[in-house]
Amino acid sequence: MFTTVLARVVVVAGVLTIGSVTVLPAQAPSGSPEPGVAELLSELRALRAEVNQAAGASMRMQLRWRD
Repeated sequence: MFTTVLARVVVVAGVLTIGSVTVLPAQAPSGSPEPGVAELLSELRALRAEVNQAAGASMRMQLRWRD
């Protein structure tokens, strides 16, 4: 019985350790990004907006052509 309890404790500790190691680095940093990174993020957001706009226009064009 003691070995079963010990095995469960070891498994739970292992899962918690692996979970904390994978979750903590994935969290966003609390400070503001560097100027170069901020410009890159701005460009990325603008590119995403253009892609979304083009996709919407393409869907509208396909719907009009279909009618």
